[in-house]
Amino acid sequence: MTDRRTFLKAGAAIGVGGVLAGMGVAGTERRDGYLLEPGMIYLNHASIGTAHASVLAARERLAREAESNPWLHVWAGAWEERIGAARTATAEMIGARADRLALLRTTTEAMNIAAFGLDWKPGDEVLFSSLNHTGATACFEHAGRRLGYSTRRFDFPILDTPGLTPDDVVSIYIDQIRPETRAVVFPHVDNIVGINYPVARLVRAARERGVEYVLVDAAQAVGMMPVDVASMGVDLYATSAHKWLQAPKVTGLAAFSDRFIKHAEPLMVTWGQGSWSDARKYEDWGTHDPAAWLVVHEAVKRRPDRDLAARMALRDRIEERAGGRGFTFRSPRHPELRTPIAAVEVDGVQSREVFAKLRPEGFCFRAFREQGLTTCRLSVNAANTVAEVDRFFERARA
Repeated sequence: MTDRRTFLKAGAAIGVGGVLAGMGVAGTERRDGYLLEPGMIYLNHASIGTAHASVLAARERLAREAESNPWLHVWAGAWEERIGAARTATAEMIGARADRLALLRTTTEAMNIAAFGLDWKPGDEVLFSSLNHTGATACFEHAGRRLGYSTRRFDFPILDTPGLTPDDVVSIYIDQIRPETRAVVFPHVDNIVGINYPVARLVRAARERGVEYVLVDAAQAVGMMPVDVASMGVDLYATSAHKWLQAPKVTGLAAFSDRFIKHAEPLMVTWGQGSWSDARKYEDWGTHDPAAWLVVHEAVKRRPDRDLAARMALRDRIEERAGGRGFTFRSPRHPELRTPIAAVEVDGVQSREVFAKLRPEGFCFRAFREQGLTTCRLSVNAANTVAEVDRFFERARA
């Protein structure tokens, strides 16, 4: 379960004003080693994150080390001990067991392992909502057609988001479960309006109604905020490490339950596959780059999840500014559901028009037009500033 105390205290314990005081209220830029081009106002971390310069330097250093003797580092186990330490540190960060953790390439890859590899039977149903990312739905739809199970997508009441409570979120899903629903797939944090799901409560309620597999897309959670997989009771918890964890692109992580590992076959099978009985069986796709674990480890050492208070202070600034004339705030207001992802409508203007207008000024954010919304999704990181947030609101209606 997400550490809700951390969330609730993010603004209160430190004081939003105190957090903002060090974040560029007067326009001072805070870049802290990120490589964004001068003048860039990057409010799109939920799409693709900004790797820190120290992590990128580690990637280059490790690549050079590997190339000094490729056989030694890729096949002969020269890095085995260091990779073990990286696996342990990464597992500890998300509250998972090291032998239940796999280094993959994306969240989508992990979802494909579930979609194609689990022990599905004809008549099984996989349930998900309209808030799921396509990477956590398309694979089930495709595999279901081939393997004989069904999928069902229901419409999440996204227009009601600002007034939702945790009880509401649980009920929305539980009311959709049928006797044939064998698996439920949902995001820990969705990428459209940024709802922080009450994961552990939802898992318990789903189990009580006979759901066997609970599969969670955590692409918007790991690195954004503290998480504890062990307390959630999920069967799959997968993330793309290039987002909030700020690792290099094409790196991902997934934690699996014992049940999942027992029943799910790997997507790719090679000569060493029979060596593993734990989550490592999902990693072995042939010749690959073992340095990836070590680079992810460098990102883990920075612990970006500890920047939650700074992110939430910026998010609250967005909500405050969106309360002014000419804007509508579309993200959750309940303390336990709020995240650093905030969706804002510029009243009377399509979001894509806002993006086209502000892009030449250096703004980067996600424009959504779906499910009755036309929102600018502002996803802030600790390196953003209050001045950048304020400038968005000043320019969006200029």
